[in-house]
Amino acid sequence: MKTTLALIALLAASSVACSDEMRSPTASSASSTLNSTAGISISPAAHPWNSSFVLTVTAIDQVFPAGAHIEINGALPATTRIDTMHLSCTVPSGQTYSPSTDSVEVWAGELYLGLANLELTNPPAGPYSVSPASAALGAGDTTLTITGQDLAANVQVSIDGVPLEAEMTYPATVTAVLTAAQITQLGSGPHTLTVLNPAPGGGGPAGTPFTIH
Repeated sequence: MKTTLALIALLAASSVACSDEMRSPTASSASSTLNSTAGISISPAAHPWNSSFVLTVTAIDQVFPAGAHIEINGALPATTRIDTMHLSCTVPSGQTYSPSTDSVEVWAGELYLGLANLELTNPPAGPYSVSPASAALGAGDTTLTITGQDLAANVQVSIDGVPLEAEMTYPATVTAVLTAAQITQLGSGPHTLTVLNPAPGGGGPAGTPFTIH
C-alpha cells in the first residue's frame, strides 16, 4: 500500500512539473510540442517606435489552431486569426522613445507555437526649433532648448560636428548644453546645429542655422 501511494504521489508531481514547463518557451518540453522545423515568422520584422502598425505572424511547418493568439513581451494584443497559417494584431506606438527588441510569441492555450524578435527602431527626428538660436563669444555655458517631433531619448545634438551633451526633459523637448569651451572652439560666425536620432533607424532633417557673435 505504501509503495502504491508513493507511486501515485510521484506521478502527480511529475504531471504538475510538466504542465508548468509547457507554458515556458525556454523549457525543453515546450520544444517537444513542435516538430524540429516548426516555428513562426513576422512581418514587418522591424518598425519605428513612433507609430502603430499591423503585425502579421506566419506559421512555419505547422498550422495555427482555433484559439491561437499573439503575445508581445507577455502582453496580449487583440489577435485576428486570418486563416490557419496567419495571425495578426495591432502594435501600438511606443512610449519609451527608444529602440528595443520585443519578444513575439504564439500560444494556443498551453501549447507553445513559436517565438520571433520584433525590432522597434528609432524614427528620423522630425522638424524642430531651437532657442536661443545664438550664443555670445566669451559667454559661459549656454543651455539650448530644442522642441520637435519624434525625438528619441538618446537623440544626438551637435554644432558643426561638435557634440553637445543632450537630455530629454519632456517627450518633445530636449535640452543641450553648449559649453564655454565649445563656444571658443567654434568661434564667431554662422554655424549649423543638427539634431539626429541614432541607429537603429534614426536620422533627421537638415541642420538649422546657429550663430556665435
